[in-house]
Amino acid sequence: TSGLIGSKPAGPERTVLRRGRSDPLSWWLTLPAGRFVLRIHLGVALLAAALSGTGWALGKRYLLLVCTLLLHELAHAVVALLMGARRAEVRIWPVFGRADVERFPDLREAWVALAAPVANLAVAAGLYWGAGGRFTLQLARGPWIDFLFTVNLAMGLGNLIPIPPIDGGRALAALLRSLRRSR
Repeated sequence: TSGLIGSKPAGPERTVLRRGRSDPLSWWLTLPAGRFVLRIHLGVALLAAALSGTGWALGKRYLLLVCTLLLHELAHAVVALLMGARRAEVRIWPVFGRADVERFPDLREAWVALAAPVANLAVAAGLYWGAGGRFTLQLARGPWIDFLFTVNLAMGLGNLIPIPPIDGGRALAALLRSLRRSR
């Protein structure tokens, strides 16, 4: 999902692990890069460690899921910056993520919304093509490539559902606004 950046201080940020302002139990690793900021919740590492303790296979699947989520949110941020956004921030929590970017009043909003599902589907297509079209599509079993393919396919297709606030709903709303203005 992608959100709106409010009025935040424009001062330089530095890489740091610190407690969140509103939640004393919330710790973030902040990685700034110019107009882009990546924040990863400490719970991601804690959950990965806990799941790895139950068996490395489960921890590895969780890390692949987090990487897929990170790719999804980064796609929103990168396209927003390319479309002229002044700043983009990606936050990754243990089980979900959010790209905070400026909202655009035109079709650029649709491009930003669709960037992430397209990125997920491109990864799924590349994995499918790279494996010669042989997949079992079993989420809980099978090789790591099958798992990564299934997660990217599900995330890509699921986010294309045209219901707000899902990416497909945001893209449809931007398209309808654009059509209404063109009349």
